[in-house]
Amino acid sequence: SVTNSCGTAHAIHVIYVNDCDTATNEGVTSPGLPGKGPGPASKGEVTLWPNPARDVVTIINAANCDVRMYDVIGREVYSLSVISDNDVLDIGRLVPGVYVVRIVNSSAGVSVTMRLVIQ
Repeated sequence: SVTNSCGTAHAIHVIYVNDCDTATNEGVTSPGLPGKGPGPASKGEVTLWPNPARDVVTIINAANCDVRMYDVIGREVYSLSVISDNDVLDIGRLVPGVYVVRIVNSSAGVSVTMRLVIQ
């Protein structure tokens, strides 16, 4: 786990490919934002799945949050307001690479930052 400057611990799941070229441990999770109930991620953790992704990525436990995605040089390339606890992001127009995903709940004053790999 990694602890941010506010003292919040974030769980990092390692993504690797085994000898059969099958991706495992595909989800990237972080502690849930306030008010989130349990879901597919344990105890309300915000989850991006699958990761790496190709055309779509599902974001779990991020209702009422704003999602912003940035490329490696810091340009915002995607933004969306998530309404439900299980929403699908269409990332098919983005070029393959590594992106930073920032999920913000402004009313609660909480944000989570994750890395997403697009193949």
